[in-house]
Amino acid sequence: MHCYHISLSAPPRFKPIRLPAKGAVLVLTFVFFVFALCVFPNQAAAQNGPVPQMWDAPNEGAPQTFVLLQGMHFDPLTAIDIYFDSTQLASTTTDKNGSFGNGVITAAGATWTRIQVPGTAQPGPHAIMAKEHSGQLSAQKSFLVWTDWPQGQYGPERTSFNPNEKILSPQTVGNLQSLWTFSHSNTYFSFLTVAEGTVYTGSLYQWDLWALDARTGGVRWHYPFPSNDGEPAAVANGVVYFSACPDANLHALDANSGQLLWTHPQHMCGTSPAVVNGVVYVSAGAVYALDAGTGAELWTAPYGGGRVAVANGIVYSGWEWFYALDAGTGALLWSFPANPGVYGGVPSVANGIVYVPAQLTLFALNATTGALIWSYTPGTNIANNVAVANGLVYLGITNSLVALDAGTGAVRWTYADPNGVGNPGVANGVVYVETGSQGNGGLRALNASTGELLWSYNQPLGYDAAPVVVNGRLYATGDNVYAFGLPNQ
Repeated sequence: MHCYHISLSAPPRFKPIRLPAKGAVLVLTFVFFVFALCVFPNQAAAQNGPVPQMWDAPNEGAPQTFVLLQGMHFDPLTAIDIYFDSTQLASTTTDKNGSFGNGVITAAGATWTRIQVPGTAQPGPHAIMAKEHSGQLSAQKSFLVWTDWPQGQYGPERTSFNPNEKILSPQTVGNLQSLWTFSHSNTYFSFLTVAEGTVYTGSLYQWDLWALDARTGGVRWHYPFPSNDGEPAAVANGVVYFSACPDANLHALDANSGQLLWTHPQHMCGTSPAVVNGVVYVSAGAVYALDAGTGAELWTAPYGGGRVAVANGIVYSGWEWFYALDAGTGALLWSFPANPGVYGGVPSVANGIVYVPAQLTLFALNATTGALIWSYTPGTNIANNVAVANGLVYLGITNSLVALDAGTGAVRWTYADPNGVGNPGVANGVVYVETGSQGNGGLRALNASTGELLWSYNQPLGYDAAPVVVNGRLYATGDNVYAFGLPNQ
């Protein structure tokens, strides 16, 4: 029989104690357990008690999203540090039960623990961790950062500006390269929206709404309908909303499957809907406010025209005249004769000013009162959509892209292109625009502050929809759907 020799006392005058192998193992196990209790008291306790847990709500969103946290099964009355990846964002303390952020309402308010996702957070998965400041217990949850473009012209304010993009910049955009293209049956594709990894676009002649994988361009689903007249869809809370023509219905589809959820009839072919706080606003002869979940009509007002914008409780819409309506009731707040007898474009709202393109003139109005602040008349037709970002308004005219001071209308710079200029989109210091449908037309990326050309793609796309930038990728439409990205993507 094999025996282990363990000397429990070093002096040589004592004989070693000889233990059987089984007894030696038991002694060693006991010694190690005592050592673990002394050196790692919290870890040993964790092995004998419930594992710490944490919940985050929401668990995905854009940079600067506020996140509510709850935790339990930590040590009682213990300081807890909250990290986003490796950056500490907050601290809190557990209660006598070892919990924090339990949402109990007190005289000082709810005791939720709240953090804000850093504005510099890159798209992709991140970790939120709660860790005892002095102890060993911790818990972790994942948070997915995205920089979507979920509605026409980015959001209900229609600024065509993605404030959350952090990857493409004036320093990196010159490295853009083609990632994929998607085509179908000699059709042209309309305005884009991109949400939760899916690109949504309508085909102008085949009359389908397409949902494409944003990374590969593969088809996830498509929904046939008479026509969407080139108007962009809006995506919110897992539902895709779009106006169809000539059936004159607003359609709501499941974003994952493309299955029809509900429709709502309109007076005429509708425009791109805007979704705000559970309400869908759309203009189609009249302005409609619908329950986003059911399609039930909340109110209607006889002031419809072009695409609506919604900001700060006001709905803006118009055609020849321009109207501001109360978002809750549809009551008329004010009106402005933008250009009687002439088609009006899409309003954009930023920093208390609403910008109204009216074919020949761009008007800047006080968003609350409708008072004229300034106007710009270039002497030629202007694009239907503007982009507004960082104190500048970007406007396509016949053969130029013009940057105007948002407060005064003064021209800051002009980029000329003989191929013609479409509708702009802006993200992270770069303005993107399609140019021309023939010759040397294509895509241009310009420094948003100076107008300097940073990158170009010299293949005519054949359409003037605003390019969109999402999660470090540039998407554009025309005869195909195009995706561009950096080499490491």
